[in-house]
Amino acid sequence: MGRPARPVVIVVCGALGLTACDLLHVLGGTLSYVHPGPFGQAWWVPLEFALATVAMLAGAALFAGDRPAPAPAGHEVATAALWFAAAYAASALAAPAHPWALAGGLWVLALARIAHSPDRRALVPFAALLAVSGCATELAISATGAFEYAGPDGHVLPWLSALYVNGAPLALALARLLPAGSVLRAARR
Repeated sequence: MGRPARPVVIVVCGALGLTACDLLHVLGGTLSYVHPGPFGQAWWVPLEFALATVAMLAGAALFAGDRPAPAPAGHEVATAALWFAAAYAASALAAPAHPWALAGGLWVLALARIAHSPDRRALVPFAALLAVSGCATELAISATGAFEYAGPDGHVLPWLSALYVNGAPLALALARLLPAGSVLRAARR
């Protein structure tokens, strides 16, 4: 596949992967949609996650730098994806019953991954931006009544920011696979 298609492939894979992770939340009772479709998810979930993927890659590109360093190896991206999927699965299993224990575990995992990463300097500010913007976006969408989280607080989740921080290494690795500016060009298509 040629270079111009790479951003599109990554966005499609991100949308599908995040939709599958979201399905874990639905099946685990972590969240529910007001107007569910197949498998309990709303019809617009894949579109939402395609846009989220573009936004996260664009944000990560700001921190990836314009360095001509080699792109991450496939196993690095796969490892980051597996860690993120494991964190998402843990949130699907533990969130409704043990939100604070889940938050602690996800924060320990995220901070350990960042501390041992050669990308620490880029990951710390990007992870902070991702946690704040991701949670704010989810709270805004949830405030429309489109979906709601299970649990005593319903909207304020102690573990959600840690889940975003766990996604930061993956988004940064994917952004480094792309030529400079390609995420923004793909978003305009």
